[in-house]
Amino acid sequence: MMDQKTGDKLPKDTQEPNFSIICFVKVAPAICGGIVFFAFFDGTVLSMFPIYGLSVGHTEAIAAMMISAILAGDAIMQMPFGWLADHMNRTRLYRVCGVVTLLASLLLPITMSHTFLIWPLLLVLGATAGAIYTIALVQIGQYFSGNDLMVANASAAMLWGIGNLSGPLLAGAMSEISSSSLPFLLVAMTGLFLVSTMERWNLGVKTLNNSPS
Repeated sequence: MMDQKTGDKLPKDTQEPNFSIICFVKVAPAICGGIVFFAFFDGTVLSMFPIYGLSVGHTEAIAAMMISAILAGDAIMQMPFGWLADHMNRTRLYRVCGVVTLLASLLLPITMSHTFLIWPLLLVLGATAGAIYTIALVQIGQYFSGNDLMVANASAAMLWGIGNLSGPLLAGAMSEISSSSLPFLLVAMTGLFLVSTMERWNLGVKTLNNSPS
């Protein structure tokens, strides 16, 4: 018979965590920025892009198809970007995805009325925005392990919730000012993400990675 005092208990991990959720945000702002950005992007696009599409003269069906194009770009390119993350400099790839997402967001107002240009642009926008999140998760596995990895994953979940909730709220408030404000909001958020990837803010995570666990 199993000893009810000890047999049904999980073994305790005696290793003390090196950092907390707040410390994770401090040492890995680029990772945190990527997670918050894509959560914001996901919530904002799903809730506000149809309104933006209607505001520039598209039908409801076309506006819904535009969301599908963004999601398709994200889904189709996840594995290719994962492969690239394993075969090239991840920080450089991270920033390239941010720059392309920024440019695609800037081009949205120009291409929304062009039947043929808008669809490939939406595919690219979804692909590179989704790749930012994919690479952020890859970097969590790269830099953290053990208890630190558990804290990092918990932090990622918390940051996702913050970004996903704040995106539609802020986009809704901006739409009261202008129904065409969505691209500019995406540009601003992508710009903040790129700032978070600057080398000067991310020295801590490299130090943590080189320290003994």
